[in-house]
Amino acid sequence: MNSGNMDRMWKRLPSAQWIFPVLILFLALALRFFHLGDKGLWGDEIAQARWALFPLAKMWERFRDPPDFILHFLFGHIALQWGTSALWARLPSFVTSVVVVPATYAAARRFAPLSIALTAMLLVAVSPFQIWYAQDARMYASLVCFATLSLYFFLRVLDKPQWRAVAGLTIANALAIYTHLFGVMPLVIEGAALLGIALTMLPRARVRVSRQIICVAASFALTALLTLPLLPGTLPYVAHPTLKGVEAAFGENPFQLSPQFLQLLLSDMGLAPDMGWRTALSFALALIGFVALARTRPRAAWILGVWLVLPLALLHVTHPGHVVANRYLIFLQPVYLIIIAFGIVAFARGVNALLLRAAAWRAWKVGARSFVGAGAVVFSILLLSLAPLQALYARAKLNDWQMLAHFLETHATPGDVLFSEQDFWGMQKLSYYMNPNRFSSPPATLEELRRAYTQDRTMWYVSFGGYLNPQQEAWVQAHLTRVEDAAWMRPDLVYVPRDEFHFTQSEPLVTLYTRAGKIPSAIVYANELGDRARATPYLPLTAGEMLEAELALEGGGTHIVVVDSEGAQTASFVIQANGETLRDERVVSTRKQENVFEYVLPSNPNTTILVQIQNTGSKPLWVKRIAIVAQE
Repeated sequence: MNSGNMDRMWKRLPSAQWIFPVLILFLALALRFFHLGDKGLWGDEIAQARWALFPLAKMWERFRDPPDFILHFLFGHIALQWGTSALWARLPSFVTSVVVVPATYAAARRFAPLSIALTAMLLVAVSPFQIWYAQDARMYASLVCFATLSLYFFLRVLDKPQWRAVAGLTIANALAIYTHLFGVMPLVIEGAALLGIALTMLPRARVRVSRQIICVAASFALTALLTLPLLPGTLPYVAHPTLKGVEAAFGENPFQLSPQFLQLLLSDMGLAPDMGWRTALSFALALIGFVALARTRPRAAWILGVWLVLPLALLHVTHPGHVVANRYLIFLQPVYLIIIAFGIVAFARGVNALLLRAAAWRAWKVGARSFVGAGAVVFSILLLSLAPLQALYARAKLNDWQMLAHFLETHATPGDVLFSEQDFWGMQKLSYYMNPNRFSSPPATLEELRRAYTQDRTMWYVSFGGYLNPQQEAWVQAHLTRVEDAAWMRPDLVYVPRDEFHFTQSEPLVTLYTRAGKIPSAIVYANELGDRARATPYLPLTAGEMLEAELALEGGGTHIVVVDSEGAQTASFVIQANGETLRDERVVSTRKQENVFEYVLPSNPNTTILVQIQNTGSKPLWVKRIAIVAQE
């Protein structure tokens, strides 16, 4: 296939110049929308969805600090007004990922012939790395989108320094920065690339280079002005990077540009992730493509080379105090695939030159040879991606919290003890899909585990493999029974990494343990549910929420239901026992903002009582204890 002949042929068919990009765009749409909302949200996605539901004022206050900024949360806030399912939570990523596909085509078209731009567009459309994060509620697809648009407008400024291109570059860079801290990378790359261009071209084209420098500098100044509100939170973070959250607990080391990291990065960003021959083939084609690009368009080769190398070099030198996952660098992939597209076309041209020695191939018309060559390229790309795409759609989002919540709600009894190894972190994930108020959920300390065991309580324990507390994990394995994965995991999904597909995520695979025990007569709540419970260690019941507890009725005679609570103001609530509303209320004490309420329980032949407390007021209710005791 000769790219020049093919481009000249397509120019004689004007409609083909938009038909093929549109067809590729529809392919990208289909691949990204397929099963978009089918899998449950994994841990970071649940955090994203929760934060996106914040009021706008709270969101603005919370997300002016790195590394995540406000923009993608704002997109999620808008989408989640229509529903809170996985599809709506992931919709902003889906939309921005689709935009990446034509943006890559447009950027490549600034310096590459049509055949190469279409090949790059097709590679991005079928890339498993891009599709995976198009179906992830986090901000990575948005970061790729705005970074690729920034590259396109930067190339436009270099070609024609006009105000429209300057405005586009300014907006794209500002949107990238408002998405994630790494959104500043395109701006830094473009500044370094322009500096190199100016040093080589200034003696020959002083006026034009000066216009380019002025336009880019003006764009950078406007971008800085637009992003000034992020400065107070960003400067301390950059000046004093520290380990945070789970990374600190796991003791991860600062980023190092190691061979292992580069191998994983090249695998994810190539034709398809496999850590094997696909990665090697992608890298070989990239080398061929870069040589071909440097020979014909050295300025473009310089820009794309800086785009790929400079972020890694900066991270290696600055040693940020937190882990750098491959997905943070996903904005590099469109550029890498453009270079691979150059390699594919250069390789195809070499094959075409060899085939021209054969009389049968020479006898074909130029147009026919071009279409056959293009078809072979398209078929090869789709064939390379087929196995990884199958693995992508078959793999769970690691931990399927939706299925785990459904299992617990089906098999656990209201009032059972539910522990999560990482305290509120795991409980927050579960509470997105179920009402944790059905369970007693004290902090998952070894002391609390032993107390529940001594009380002969029914226990459920969500384990992360003992990463944070091996001693606690050893106790759980010795005293509780593991629930087989097949009992709660979806049978049609793969929950462990595969060779064809290994994209990393920020939580270990969970395991569920259980232990059958008796139904208690009293439950003391000491929940740790993160943002919901920071004001008190006790169980919070906000307006409209219901607490359920199944309690044992011990002995004969008259019994009372006792509810201990605390709060600045007494909350209004309704209490039911086995579906019957209890009306005999007696406040025992109200000292120090503590309240004890007693309800006479009618005679009931059942040995267990399902107690339901619903907060019917506007004030929060903090429940400390609920019990059934014999009346004196």
